Amino acid sequence: MEKPQNNSPILIVDDDEGLLFSIRAALLSAGLPDPTMVSDSRQVLELVSRNNYHLALLDLIMPHLDGMEVLKQIKQQSPATECIILTAVDDVGTAVQAIRFGAYDYLVKPLQVKRTTIAVRHALERYQLRQGMALFERPQSFSDLKHSEAFQEMVAEDES
Repeated sequence: MEKPQNNSPILIVDDDEGLLFSIRAALLSAGLPDPTMVSDSRQVLELVSRNNYHLALLDLIMPHLDGMEVLKQIKQQSPATECIILTAVDDVGTAVQAIRFGAYDYLVKPLQVKRTTIAVRHALERYQLRQGMALFERPQSFSDLKHSEAFQEMVAEDES
């Protein structure tokens, strides 16, 4: 089951379709973007390659590819995408492993709506902050400007 939302920054992957719709309803009621929903973990990498997801919410235990494997593959293919693991497995070792593989957060089911929406908001904010910082990390030149001619008359001096 896939609900294509090519412009959505959020992807939810869970084999429980009822939970997909519950999470979607919680996100929408909190004013968050309508997510893309996928129940088959084998579809995730193709979706990630075609779309710029800011955040992926991943069930840990799924048929085919488990959430930890999907997490590793997403981080390899799209390192900027934030990921949150959703699971009924309340185990510190598994949570630590998920964080080491690049997960932003680890939420234990049954999900609390407020906690989930706060985690999603924070992950999306982190994504935006990292994207903004990346703009300052790359060297800038006049060729990057849309209207570089506006600076032709400017004279500057580097004191270094």
